[in-house]
Amino acid sequence: MYKKTTGIIFLVIFVLLGVGLHQVVTGQGRTEENRVENDLTCETNLQEEKINEKAGGTNDRIYIKEKAEEDENEMNTNNKNNEEKESQRNIDIKKKVHHPGQVAKVKKREEKTSQKRGNKKSKSDKQTGKSEERRHYIKKLLPDTHSEPRSGDATHIVIHFSSNALHKPENPYVVDDIYHIFLDAGVSTHYLIDRDGTIYQFVDEKRVAWHAGKGSLPGYPEYTDKLNHYSIGIELLGIGTEEEMKEINPGINYSKINPSFIGFTDAQYHTLRTLINDIISRHLAISFDRKHIIGHSDYTTRKPDPGVLFDWSKIGL
Repeated sequence: MYKKTTGIIFLVIFVLLGVGLHQVVTGQGRTEENRVENDLTCETNLQEEKINEKAGGTNDRIYIKEKAEEDENEMNTNNKNNEEKESQRNIDIKKKVHHPGQVAKVKKREEKTSQKRGNKKSKSDKQTGKSEERRHYIKKLLPDTHSEPRSGDATHIVIHFSSNALHKPENPYVVDDIYHIFLDAGVSTHYLIDRDGTIYQFVDEKRVAWHAGKGSLPGYPEYTDKLNHYSIGIELLGIGTEEEMKEINPGINYSKINPSFIGFTDAQYHTLRTLINDIISRHLAISFDRKHIIGHSDYTTRKPDPGVLFDWSKIGL
């Protein structure tokens, strides 16, 4: 009986020891597992923090991604638009020609013309000593009844002088007076330059102004009595010599004219040089030389303007 009881006690102790040992081992395993899991979680959080620091936060990372997608979409759209423009340009060119092989030639000629326009502008700027300076025009347009539509491009610039010295020798340069002289006489000009260099536009360049009248130009027989159709007219408020003025208006009282009114001002030369440069930039057929920039007297013996007092060297010619 004693031995049986002792055996049972030892068996119970053994079982209890086994259960305790299992709990200890299991607890250590769970602790180790939790530790590893915590380490992994910390490492993941650290990596996300570093990424967020570089991108400026989660919202910024989303913004950067969206911005990149927007930039890519914009670039694709621009490429598509450029392709459509080039395609439309080819269609327009094909409308101008009758043979497919001429398309490339037309494109090349258009590009060459564009380049020539730029070179011509730079050349005229250099020759006239002017850069990109431009003058504002005060529009004081004459009625269309004093001009006509232009069918071809201008090839010349004609320089004149004007004044109201016949009726107001003491105050010959009132712009409104000059305007009404043109209006009443049924003539016109594209531009008028005041004594202080102010530019007034009387006629748009797209129209033919009636400023040159009848005459002929050496080397241009087809321009006989037709120079208006091929030219831009510029009037300077100025007065020539007594002989020149009486040739135009025999009844003028030259002695009443203030000597400071005779000839031209530096401001006018400066503006004229700039205006010529500006006109040339729009009309490729006009070269900066005395063959294409002329005085009224170069076209007709009826008119002496701009006269011997006009200094061509002051505009670089």
